[in-house]
Amino acid sequence: MTAPLLKAFSLEAIRQGKREAHRKAQPDVPWNDHIKEILVVVAAEFGLTYGDFVSVLGRMPTKMVGRARDEAILRAQERYGYSSTELGARFGLDHTTVLGALKRARKRREVRGT
Repeated sequence: MTAPLLKAFSLEAIRQGKREAHRKAQPDVPWNDHIKEILVVVAAEFGLTYGDFVSVLGRMPTKMVGRARDEAILRAQERYGYSSTELGARFGLDHTTVLGALKRARKRREVRGT
């Protein structure tokens, strides 16, 4: 049995792969009305407009938007039982980022006592 041949990748091919991975991380699952409802409520609670909130969800958010995003992810998971992978697809995030968001949101709730 011969060893498999390794395919040589150019730097440009690697960069293209990263671009493809980034495109796949964007929300490809449309938000259901119930997810949109959660986003509207959470945005209002954090003093954000829905449009501003949604426009930065999948990017590097400010602290306030990040906290609001974490809370929205937690509420969607609690209310509808989505897995971290499903939530990631809906919010344009990797499932490990979703797990971190859930952990942060739960910890904030413990501190607030709600």
